[in-house]
Order: sequence, then structure tokens, then C-alpha cells
Amino acid sequence: MSETVVTVVGGGERIPGSSGCRLQGTQIVNTHKVKYLVDAGAFDAPPTVDPRRLDSYTTRQTILYGHGGVLPYIGLTRTPDGCVCSSGDAERQERNPRYWEVTYEFSSTEANQKPNDENNPNPDPTTWIPIWQIDNEIYEEFEPVDARGFPVVNSMGIPFDGGIDREKTIVVYKFSQYEPDTLTEEDLGSRNGIMNLTNFAGFQKYTLKLTVPSSVRGVFNGFPCRKVNYEVKYKKGIRGGFKITPDGKTWNNAPSTEYSGWRKLYLDTSPWTTISGKSQQYRSDDGMPGVANLNGSGVWAGATSGIQNPPAVLNYWRHPAVEFANFIRS
Repeated sequence: MSETVVTVVGGGERIPGSSGCRLQGTQIVNTHKVKYLVDAGAFDAPPTVDPRRLDSYTTRQTILYGHGGVLPYIGLTRTPDGCVCSSGDAERQERNPRYWEVTYEFSSTEANQKPNDENNPNPDPTTWIPIWQIDNEIYEEFEPVDARGFPVVNSMGIPFDGGIDREKTIVVYKFSQYEPDTLTEEDLGSRNGIMNLTNFAGFQKYTLKLTVPSSVRGVFNGFPCRKVNYEVKYKKGIRGGFKITPDGKTWNNAPSTEYSGWRKLYLDTSPWTTISGKSQQYRSDDGMPGVANLNGSGVWAGATSGIQNPPAVLNYWRHPAVEFANFIRS
């Protein structure tokens, strides 16, 4: 953060200011306009009123970005009713070029970032913490159990191909985060289509999927950086009752409290002809072998009262898992 501290004439907000509200769609938006008088001579050593020195790009940038916190920060500073500073304008007085009229506008629709330290906000956008906006999305997924938790099998205990398609609602979080200008396209690509390796922001591992819809390079708040738009989709899947593999060969029971999340579930089944000594059981009328339910260890799951026991549910990764906390600020 810049150590420059501007001189605010009178020590605070000037009169007049203004406030208002308007209806935007179905949302009431509050707005405020706050004005300050800044002594730009404080930036010169020694102080001068020479207009050629005062009316400079450096001076204007110092007023808006390098004031050391005595003026609002665009995108960060909030009013007591939650409005965020959305714009700032500095105009030099013609009659006295030493002084600048600085106007800031606040709006209740601009809350998409917050400072990493409310008491000492940093004007560098790459330190800001994004605010997540919430949306919903409907999707269909095939699952091995129905909405009551019953296995999707026929009367002989043989699973239906693919399970059952169930319509579900998932929560979608959208946010923007300012990244260093050195972030490459390869870096962004490595963040697209991934799930969380460990618990993050109160969500269990594997239940979040991150995508990067777009990004743009530019100068934001006086700092060269890249604004990256992210989407995080939350899906629990099923809780327990499936198997996970540490090596791609053996299968162990997942913890009963663990969710399948964005991982893919498969029923552990096999043609009867591969099950030694069992190929004559549960044949169809045309004599073709049916499907054998396996227990997750390559062994037939057995039968109860002439009906096969349900197959084990195996879990595979559709997306790589990455530590979200390494790059998402919270």
C-alpha cells in the first residue's frame, strides 16, 4: 500500500452530499454521493501551487489510489447500510489549482469484493476477497438408488443399466477474483474443471467443482492485473455406501460421513460367465446369462431368498482434485 497520505481539507466529508434509492428490477438499490476537498499541494516537496505540477496524471492517481486510506477505496469501502464505493472522480479547481474536488459514488449493487483487512484496506485488487453470489441449476444424473434409497434392480436383483435418472438441484456460486498480471493461460487452464481435494469454506472434499468461464487483463484500481470470473458448483451426491480405491486395484468402504460429490459412481457387476460356478444361476428364458452382482472384491455378492444381493458401488474421479485454498482467497 502507498504510504502517501493526502490532506483532506476540513478532515472529512464535505457538504453538500446526496443519497437516493431506485427500483432495479425487483431490487431496491440505495445510492450515495460523497464529496471531499483535497489539498494536492501536500504531494509536492516543497509544496507549490504551480498548475503545471499539480494538474498531472500522477497527482490524480495519488488522490484516487495512493491516499493511504483517508479517502474511500473503489470496490472496497462500504457505508453503514452496506453500499460499496463504485466510482471516484477527481477534478481540479480552476480558481485555485492547489485544491481538488473529489466525488465518490456508493451503490448497494456493487458488493462483489471485500478487503482482506477491514481496518486497513489495501488498494491492490489482488489482495481483495471475493464475495460469492448464489444461483441454482437443475441437472439430471443416473444413480444406483432411487429417491427413497432403494437399489435400482429388477425382481431378480439384477441392476438396471445405468441406474435411474434423477432430477436434482445444485447450488452455483459465482464470483470474480483479481489475479496478478503474471497469471498465464496455462495457470487458468489448470483451474478449470477441478474439484476440491480437501474441505474448503465449510464444504466437504470432492463436493465442489470449479470452472473458469472468462477472464480479462487490464488496470484495475491503478494496478495491472487480471480479473478472473469463477463458478463453483456444489453437489453432495450420496453419503456413504460406496467404495473408494487407493491404488486403482483394491476397493475399500468410504467413510459413512463422506459424500461422493462430483465423482462418478458405477455398479460393480459382471457377466455371469466370468463368475466361476455361478453361470447356471439366474439365466433368462432364452438361456443367455444375466448379470452378476459383485461385492467390490471380485466376488459374487450372493443372494437372499433367491434374489441377488445389491452390488457394491464403485467410485471414480471424473475431475482432478486440487487444493482450492492455494489460490482462492477467503
